Amino acid sequence: MGANRCSECHRRLIDPLSVAIGIGPECRGRMIKGGWRMPKGKWKVEGGRTVLVGVIGKVEPPKAEGKKQKVKHGKRDDQSKN
Repeated sequence: MGANRCSECHRRLIDPLSVAIGIGPECRGRMIKGGWRMPKGKWKVEGGRTVLVGVIGKVEPPKAEGKKQKVKHGKRDDQSKN
C-alpha cells in the first residue's frame, strides 16, 4: 500500500497534514469522536502560500475507562455510605 493512502479506509490522501499523519480527514473526524487524539499541524506562510512545516503530537488511542476513578474529597463514587 502506498504512503499516500489513508490507513483506515485506504483512500488517496492529498492534504499535506493527512499525508503526514497517514489518516484522512473523514476518518480522523470519526476517530476523534471515538475519543482518539490527533496531532496538530504546524503551518507557516511562505511567498503567499501556506506550507506545512511539521506535525506536533502523535495519534493516541482513547484512554481506557474504568481503570482509575477520580477521588473526590477522599471518597470514591462507588463506595457506599455506612
